[in-house]
Amino acid sequence: MPLVDSLIFIAAVIIIAFFAWFVRSFAEFEPDPLLLNLTFFAFAGQLVLTFEVMDKSNSLSKLFFGLDVLAFIVVFAQVRVVQAHASKTLKHYEQVLRNNKADESRINLWARILLEITGVDFYPEFYQKHVNIRFLRLNTPEDRRTQAVKALPTDIFEEKHNINEKSLTIEPEERMPLWRLYVYVCAFA
Repeated sequence: MPLVDSLIFIAAVIIIAFFAWFVRSFAEFEPDPLLLNLTFFAFAGQLVLTFEVMDKSNSLSKLFFGLDVLAFIVVFAQVRVVQAHASKTLKHYEQVLRNNKADESRINLWARILLEITGVDFYPEFYQKHVNIRFLRLNTPEDRRTQAVKALPTDIFEEKHNINEKSLTIEPEERMPLWRLYVYVCAFA
């Protein structure tokens, strides 16, 4: 019976994680990636189960506590990978602005604004090809890049800029190492 209870608990955590992500997809322009959301909920569920085991003074409580520490490290690693994606995108936007002769003192500010508008595309080709979530969002990554280009003021450039939606997209070869790291960490989680 405890195995059945655990399986029901795990299924409930997964269903809640999917439901939370689904609701956030409507409420936010850029919800956290689904795999990151699942990892957070799995971590929270594991902590709940650990405290249940510890209450029963089970000899396995040390093992579960060790697994919690490992889970914390995995969640932390996953967050760091997501931050690395944001950092890579920010640096790319700074370079695009620099290449288009933007005022050096305003490059960081506008790169951050572009990042805020566009969000981070971990690997958009994957989502376009394998995950059809367009019906969930009215504001696709392509739409957000278009909005970002339109938001750029002309007075920060020495001359007319050539920034377009394509120039705001990081080449897949540059993103793939971080994408693979993200997938590996998620798979390990």
